[in-house]
Amino acid sequence: MSPALTDLSVVIPTLNAAAVLAETLDHLPAVGQRVIVDGGSTDATVDLARAAGAEVVRGEDPCA
Repeated sequence: MSPALTDLSVVIPTLNAAAVLAETLDHLPAVGQRVIVDGGSTDATVDLARAAGAEVVRGEDPCA
């Protein structure tokens, strides 16, 4: 038996991904949970993620 998509969580690491994030999230409408782990974006990544209903976890860029 395979799990339903609503039973899945998707975690997406981001850093200044506003240009592609909305389209990415649009391809995942049926998953149960979408979590954005943001590495300190300075663009609209976090705002777009929240507007799309994703959970946002903010951190610092580990490469900085």
